[in-house]
Parts: sequence; C-alpha cells; structure tokens
Amino acid sequence: MIDSDFNNDTGYQGIDYQVEIKWNDTSKKWNRSFNEFSTNGHSRNITDIIDNHQNFLNKRSGSVIMDVDLKPMLFPDRYRLFFYAYSLSDGSYLLDAVRWVYVPPPEFSVSTKPEILVMLPGEKKNVDVFINSTTGFQPIVSLNVENIPKGINLTTGDTIIPVPPYGFATTTLTLNAEETAPAGSRTFFILANISFLNSTFYSPIVNPETHKNPILKINSESIMKRFPMVMTITDPVPLSDIVKTWLTEWFNPLTGTWTTLTTIATGILGWRIWKRQSKRRNTKNRSG
Repeated sequence: MIDSDFNNDTGYQGIDYQVEIKWNDTSKKWNRSFNEFSTNGHSRNITDIIDNHQNFLNKRSGSVIMDVDLKPMLFPDRYRLFFYAYSLSDGSYLLDAVRWVYVPPPEFSVSTKPEILVMLPGEKKNVDVFINSTTGFQPIVSLNVENIPKGINLTTGDTIIPVPPYGFATTTLTLNAEETAPAGSRTFFILANISFLNSTFYSPIVNPETHKNPILKINSESIMKRFPMVMTITDPVPLSDIVKTWLTEWFNPLTGTWTTLTTIATGILGWRIWKRQSKRRNTKNRSG
C-alpha cells in the first residue's frame, strides 16, 4: 500500500496505490496487479495484471521481491508505504501489516542556543532547543535530558512537541546552578524520540467471510537521536578582581590620570575662572 502525497483526503483514507501479488486458486498461479484507489475504496488497474508472476520469492531468505513503477504516480519526491499479508485457510481469515516505511527517510536535527553554556555558581540560564525536520512529516518529538551534571537543577518546558508541517518547533530548558556546583566543563545529552502518528483505518481488502472491510492498524517507526551539549561552571570572580576591573575601566593608563575625576575637575576649574573674570569686569565697571 502506498501513500504518494501524505494527504488523507486523496485515495482511500490516504492510500493511493496498491501493488499486490495474489495466489489464484483456479489457475494455480501467482497474479500481480498494480492498482489505484478512489476515495470510496474502489480500485482500477493501472497496468495489465500479470497472470503468471514468477521469480519474486527468495526461498533461502524467505523474502519477497516487490517493485513499483513511480511514473503513474508522477514520480513523487517522497512517499510512504507499508507491507501486508492476508490469507484465507480453512475458514480462517488472517490479515497482518507492518509499520509505515518513509521514502526517503526523514531527516531531523536538534540544536541549542547557546551552543556552549557557561554559568557561575548560583546563576540561572535558559537554553532554547530548536527541532528541525523534513517538511511535511509532522512527527511527534519527545525530549529528555540525560547525564545532568551534579549541582545543576533542570526545569523543562514542553517535552512532548508536535512538529508542524513546515518542520520547525522549539522549547526551552532552564538550568539553575547551585552555589556549591563544582567548577569545570561537563557534557550532558538531549535525547529526542521522534515518532509518527499511527494509522487506523478500514482495510481496502474485504474479508470474504463477512464481506466487510476489517480495521487495520499501521504503526509508525520511531527514531531516537542523542545530541550532546557542553556546559562549563566557572569559579566565582573574587572581589579583588572586580575592583581591579573597575579601576582598569576608569583609570587612563596612558596619562596616569583618573579620567572621570579629571573631567569633572577641569569643568569646575573652568567655571571658577569664568566666574572670577566676570566679577573683575563688574568691579571695574562700577569703579569707572
């Protein structure tokens, strides 16, 4: 069964095409058909049925070789499919299917901002987590954090994150370093479990006993990714270094003068000179 466009409104409940190899009990031969589904579950043959399909079974490995022509499907850039098997034997109808397989496999990445985290004991910082995926797949991402360093308390935002069709989602981690957190660099890991929604629908294959379409549940694959993040806890800055930094910023080493104090003193001195000169002119005018 093939979903060629990731659209549940096309085909039969999203299933657009079918390639089937079926035993014909009358001719005692295997028939192969390639069909297209309508929305009501009716199918039509895209190519002629092969009445005597051969060389598709590898008896040594127990595997079946199946191929599909992408041309009638207009060569989709991506599609998904699942394999199924059914049988009717001694009045017992059996139907089984395996998980969805995505072609090509979807790609995912997890990144953080900042990429490297530097903290002081007693400090609290947020880390933005960005999730990117191939567009159109809409996976569900479950986040977890592994190997949290000693002395670090973690608060997570949303940990179950549905990724929209455009392929981008974000959440936030908040890390709080205790006052006693030891200095040094260490690595912890962000674990992302990426899964897709399972599909439940009525099978297009009718049960010949009940003449009904049985309910078919198709599970989706799950992908686990592990992304490292480096954090560094630095020693607290001594008070003497803080004072030294302050002096360095305010003292002009080229002239050996205190920049701010000199500016203020110069302004006051200029005002006093102007004031004294004005007073002398006023005294001279009164004397005249």
